[in-house]
Amino acid sequence: MAQVAEVTKTAAAAADNPVPVGVETRSQKKVPDGRKPQPTGRIEIPAIGLNHATYEGIDLSIINHGPSHWPGTAHPGEKGNTVFPGHRTTYSRPFWDIDRLKAGDHVIFTTAAGRFTYQVREGFVVDEGATWITKRTDDATFTIFACHPKGSARQRYVVKGSLVSSATTTTVPKTTTTSAPPRDDSLIPGLFG
Repeated sequence: MAQVAEVTKTAAAAADNPVPVGVETRSQKKVPDGRKPQPTGRIEIPAIGLNHATYEGIDLSIINHGPSHWPGTAHPGEKGNTVFPGHRTTYSRPFWDIDRLKAGDHVIFTTAAGRFTYQVREGFVVDEGATWITKRTDDATFTIFACHPKGSARQRYVVKGSLVSSATTTTVPKTTTTSAPPRDDSLIPGLFG
């Protein structure tokens, strides 16, 4: 009975995978079975009551634990686009209400480097192949996204915004940030199917 429940949970996760199939095998190591990835920080979205640990990597075995930083994109607080995919309907469902965010709402990332508050500019739906949502930006911006509609991986619901305040820290919090490999834009066309 437990095996059937695990197979059902795995199938449900595949239907709610914000990163297209095959991406994780080309760009990211998986978390070994039975191990939990180390949190790299937290994401808070007061408008939807979210306060969740964040992780590093776009493999499903990592995203299953919570919103995860896309390696090669800017880290929270840095100049550029910091990108975090997450689940809507499986596991802890951090982005369940992502579609309720509106312009002016705050998205707050806390890492070893500090606390960074972003303001939502827009939310919209794109097809799975819309790779431009991960593109670099000249300013400090964020992109979070999840599958859309709920329970389907056919499209993505995307929320974008800009950095409005930052408080860097000189002390190291309990979670640590792992360094990301340099971004390889040559992989992006294959990442979105």
